[in-house]
Amino acid sequence: MPAMLKKMFKAYLYLVSAGVRIFAEYRWHAYFVYVLSLLLWGDDLKCIACKSIFIALIWTLPIWGRDEDIAKEKLLKDIRLQFLKLNAYIEDQRASFQLGTKEADAFKLCSSTITQQFLVSKQKAEALYSAAQLRPPFTNNFKLRKFAINLRVQEERMCAIIERYSVFRVTLTATVSQNQLEAAQQWVGEINTLYPPIAADPVDEKLL
Repeated sequence: MPAMLKKMFKAYLYLVSAGVRIFAEYRWHAYFVYVLSLLLWGDDLKCIACKSIFIALIWTLPIWGRDEDIAKEKLLKDIRLQFLKLNAYIEDQRASFQLGTKEADAFKLCSSTITQQFLVSKQKAEALYSAAQLRPPFTNNFKLRKFAINLRVQEERMCAIIERYSVFRVTLTATVSQNQLEAAQQWVGEINTLYPPIAADPVDEKLL
């Protein structure tokens, strides 16, 4: 190849690469320049409108796909942080509900019930997190948001149970010892009715 052609070819490649960089950084500026050029040198308004809409759609799709990927990564990060936070919260609460052997049977019954509820929430949270990690690559962000919402539901479930027990414990402490066990059994029945201690499926396929 003659030296002049090589020089022209290199200059052409440089212009193309510079154009690509400018286009990537100023995508919509380039689009408006393109539409303005059509308006200045085009004759058929229908043709100009069709071309403008077509090019706008082509340029919008990569941006939309990129934004979706960024949002998906953020959702996955939030799901992981939420799972770790919930797991730590459950472990802390479980440790605080470990009673000594000298505690009354009524308090032991309540503590064992709450511990069981902790275990159920922990299993459900692990199932949700595993499902999020095993999701197909094409899983949309709406389904990922469901994972985050369901994890939040487990956290709210445990907070509600603990709050109910804090209120009930005051009443139980004030109850005569002969009636404490009966009162505790009644409270446990109410809690298990409101929050059935049902183990979670390993992976909820409806969320995938």
